Formats: sequence, structure tokens, C-alpha cells
Amino acid sequence: MEETKFFTKGKLIIIGIFLLIIGLIVGGIFLRRTILRKQYIKLENQINNAAPNYLSIEKITLKNNQYRKINISEIMRDKIITDPQTVKKVSDCNGYVIVRNQNKKNTFKTYLKCKNIYITKGYGSKETGSLNTSKTQSEKDTTKPVITLLGSSKVTIKLNSEYKDKGATAYDNIDKNITKKIKVTGNVDTSKEGTYKVVYKVSDKAGNEASKTRTVIVKENADSDSKKDTTIPVITFTSPESYQSVCIGSKVDISKTGVYGYTATDDIDGDITDKVVIEGDTGVINKEGTYTVKYSVKDNSNNLAVAERKFGVVSCSKANTTTTTPSTPSSTPNTSNNSSSSSSSSSSSTSTPATGTFTPPATNTTISVTKINANDVRLLVGGSANVNASVEPSNATNKVLNYTSSNTSVAVVDGRGTVRGLSKGSTIVKITAHNGIQKAVYVVVE
Repeated sequence: MEETKFFTKGKLIIIGIFLLIIGLIVGGIFLRRTILRKQYIKLENQINNAAPNYLSIEKITLKNNQYRKINISEIMRDKIITDPQTVKKVSDCNGYVIVRNQNKKNTFKTYLKCKNIYITKGYGSKETGSLNTSKTQSEKDTTKPVITLLGSSKVTIKLNSEYKDKGATAYDNIDKNITKKIKVTGNVDTSKEGTYKVVYKVSDKAGNEASKTRTVIVKENADSDSKKDTTIPVITFTSPESYQSVCIGSKVDISKTGVYGYTATDDIDGDITDKVVIEGDTGVINKEGTYTVKYSVKDNSNNLAVAERKFGVVSCSKANTTTTTPSTPSSTPNTSNNSSSSSSSSSSSTSTPATGTFTPPATNTTISVTKINANDVRLLVGGSANVNASVEPSNATNKVLNYTSSNTSVAVVDGRGTVRGLSKGSTIVKITAHNGIQKAVYVVVE
């Protein structure tokens, strides 16, 4: 009787295909885990980088040798991280950031546990030292939300015409966009002449309430209201964070395409760069110090915009004349017109200017900035206000502060901390000292 073979050719092929499928599945699982692990490591770094901004926004200051535990949900709540992919990955993880003040400098370490794929070494370990329990800005929220009307606050329409309300938006410094919470009251009867009020109210989670009113006038002969141009032009600098340090006996570069290059635009008149007037310390300067150049421009309706740039004049033997953009510019507005700069000689008092980082002369005692104080700002479109920044201690060696706006389409800020509103909305102005100490203030433009 002939013996039948169990492992026939057909069965071997089937087994081979089965093993191949199993191998592909296992390989796919390992590949997926590897990809996710890399994404979680990236998330860990992003959260670590966001933590300093969280402290600034929530106005938390750690004393020396204190630590604070920040849950990642708190950072995400403040919407410091907005990348959709990152936000999606956060839902896979539990974690926190430990901020520790050592030798008057904050250090940050993020700990994550993401599914069963990635765990930061030290996750869940007990912390030592003094715990900082300061209330966050959210916990002591007394700031009212801001309601911004879409369209004019006063509308005139013709009798028996149709009225379509343009609505409003609402933004809160803690709860962020709360437009959906707005409650609208008031009825406009277009069949009867009269003045009607449409009221918009909104409250944040802390119970702070804000309201805005739109006036609607219904009349038989409603002429379209002539609108007068009251919008201030905008001066924009090519490199708002650049800073010039020029040699004694030289001029600052104020050319349109130079280090402080600029343009000027108006909502009605368009490009008005050629109308910019530059005043101030634009000539040859023979004494060390910090000087100012003022830029101003008017549109055809005489609306005036003003900006300033600061620059340093130094003995070239004391200046680092590298041509890189410095990390601690003296101002945010930029300059421009038609003086040029060139390389400078370290020994000549008549050398031409050099751009770059200014290193102050060394002193026997250096007193570092430990804290920045500043105020939140509310202003109207076209208006301006100062954040009134100051440093502690008051006798700090280097008091230079750098100002940046997170949303320059809403507001811009100059080197003196003056914020100018460009459009309705909100932004964060970050203030940075030479040693990295930061402060963030909340700006609302109505």
C-alpha cells in the first residue's frame, strides 16, 4: 500500500502563505509601534517647549528651589499647542511637566505615558523639594470676555426693508473662543420707524459677564451713512527683531531695504511707503549711547501712524560686529530711508556702521533680571497702549527687553512696549529679557 505524504506541495504553499501573512501582520504592528513611539517623543519635546509659555500666560513665578507639576491637560487647555496632529496624539497619553527653579533659573522636564508604547523614564517618581501652589490666572480669573460686533455698532435701514444682523464673536483670556455662548436679545421691527437695540451678552466659566449693544435705526428715508476714513496706516518692518549697533562717528542704516527696512500701507490709499518721514538721530553720532529713529506717515485723510527703532552707538573696540540677527534687539519697529552702512574698523572713530549683536562693556558686577512686570492691554482698532513693562531688580545691569506679538495681523508692538491695534481680535505679546526671563501679556483689540 502506497504511503500518503502529509506535507504535499499544495499544503506547503498554503502554510507558506499563512506564515507570510502572520509575518506581515507582526511586522506591521512593530512598524506601527515604532512610528508611534517617534511621534510620542516629538510630543514630549513639544510639550516641554510649551511649558515656559504656560507659566507666562498663567502668571506663575517659582521661587528659588521650588518645583511645580503641570498636567498636560492644563497646557492643552490654554491652547499653547495648536498643531492638529499633536492635539490628536495627546489623547493617547497621560503626563505632566515638572518645572524646577534651580539657582534662579527654571528647568523643564516632561513625563509621558502613551498607551503601552512609550513611557518617559522617571514617570510617576516622587518629587523632592518645595511645591509651588500659586493660583493660576485661570483660577483667579476676573477678566471679562471681549465681544466684537461684526459690522457697524450703528446701522440705519429703510422702512419695510429686511434687517439681517451680522452677529458677533466672543473671546475670553482663559476660555478662549466662546462665541457659541453669546445670547442675543432685542427685536427689530422694520415695519415701524424707530430706534431699536440688539444686545449681545456672554459669560465665561468664572462668571465674568460682558455685553455689547448694536443700535438699529429704521426710517422712511434712510440714506447710506457716509463713512469717514479714521483707520491709521500701518508701518511694517522687514525684520522687526533686528538691532543695529554702529560705531562712533557713523550713521544708522535707515534705508528702505536695509537692516531696518520698512513699508507703509493704508486700507484706502494702498502703498504709501514713499510718504514715510524719518526723524531723530539719523546723522553722524560721536558719543556712545542708545539712540532713537522715529518713523511717521499720514494717509490722505491725515490719519497718522508712528513707529520707533532704537540703535546703539559704541566704540568699535567694545562691539561684537557679527552680521547675524541678534537675540536681544532693542526695538521691534524697523527703520528705513537712505543712509547705508558698511563694515567698521575696531580702532577708528570714523568707521562706518556694523550691524549685529551689541555686547556692553564688561563691569565688575553683573546684576541679572529675575522678573518682568507688565500689564494686559485692551485697545481699539487704530489705537495704541503701552504694556508698561519693568524689570526686577530695578538696578539690573542690562534692562533691554525684546517684544514680540504672536499675531501681527491683530496688533504689533514696538521696542518701547507700545502696542498698536490693527484689526479686531486677540494676541499675546511676549517680553523677553537678555537672560531669557520672559513675561506674556494678553492683548485684546476691539
